[in-house]
Amino acid sequence: MRRMLGCFVILLTIHLNLSANETDNNKTSSYEEFHSYTNQLAEKYCSVFYLSVDHPRAIALTFDDGPDGKNTSKILDILNNKGVKATFFVVGMFANIYPKTIMRIVADGHEIGNHSWSHQDFRAIDNRHIINKELHPTSELIEKITDVYPKILRPPYGVIREDTIKYLASSGWKIINWSVDSYDWQRDISVDDIKKQVTEYIHPGGIILFHSSIYKDNTVLALTDIIEDLINQGYIFLTVSELLSSAVKTLEN
Repeated sequence: MRRMLGCFVILLTIHLNLSANETDNNKTSSYEEFHSYTNQLAEKYCSVFYLSVDHPRAIALTFDDGPDGKNTSKILDILNNKGVKATFFVVGMFANIYPKTIMRIVADGHEIGNHSWSHQDFRAIDNRHIINKELHPTSELIEKITDVYPKILRPPYGVIREDTIKYLASSGWKIINWSVDSYDWQRDISVDDIKKQVTEYIHPGGIILFHSSIYKDNTVLALTDIIEDLINQGYIFLTVSELLSSAVKTLEN
């Protein structure tokens, strides 16, 4: 019992640190520099690294850092109520704890992407470690639960080296970042500010960043209004893979 309690405390600490680390990373390297760098990557590796796509109406909602025992299910309830599909970039160690939530994500018609096993900064670990210890174990676990092995990923904190992009591309992975940030990773952001960040900066073909972990109550509170506003603006909601595929068909036509 004491050992189980210790594991729970460790996992809870990691969950909480995901938000703190993102904030700290952005203090160290400004968000403007981050966006400039990722824009360069998206232009240079346009068939592998995505921030958005060319599409006249569609967008993709994405949720990082789950599943958890609280907010992921609430988000799924909202999406189901609104008839909206999304993509969940899950952390393997949490998927291992909440397999029923993983099953529900797929049963409800959503997509699962890979957000690593332990949410380590990919810039700090070598490529073999990234594949063998972070990505493959996560996708293998998801496959055991859902019969689907995800080959789309979002690197923790959205950061990645160029040599890693090339390495992953050679194995058929696609890397999905975002073009619209809800800023819900900020611990003190209000519900109204989350709404504002999305509804003011949304654009056709956009990929929107949210989080679905245990401390994201304001994301849950903001989500219904955000979806309703986007519907009223004429947007349609696709999973990431649907968005990428639809964009290709749109360009071909």
